[in-house]
Amino acid sequence: MSQHINYSMAGLTLVGGVIGYAKAKSLPSLIAGTTFSVLYLSTGYLIQDNPELGHGLTAVVSTVLAASMGKRAIKSGKFVPAGAVASAAALTTLYSAKKYFDWKNGL
Repeated sequence: MSQHINYSMAGLTLVGGVIGYAKAKSLPSLIAGTTFSVLYLSTGYLIQDNPELGHGLTAVVSTVLAASMGKRAIKSGKFVPAGAVASAAALTTLYSAKKYFDWKNGL
């Protein structure tokens, strides 16, 4: 049941996109939030059938999210919301990369 982090990130990104749209009428926030939510849901589902591939793809998705939101946090100088999402994505990257290498090495 290691896909729980994927489903949590799916919820976080979807809610974040909806809030971004509701507060600032930011269509890019809504589209990005929905896109990342679908990616996290997809990789969470994939982990059930192919854990190695699922965790590897989750690490890639999380790295992209951490980098893009980290850039926004630095640019704005505020931790919330971009820095918080970047931090959650970075932690997800670390977790997923570890799980990927565990599965790859048969641990």
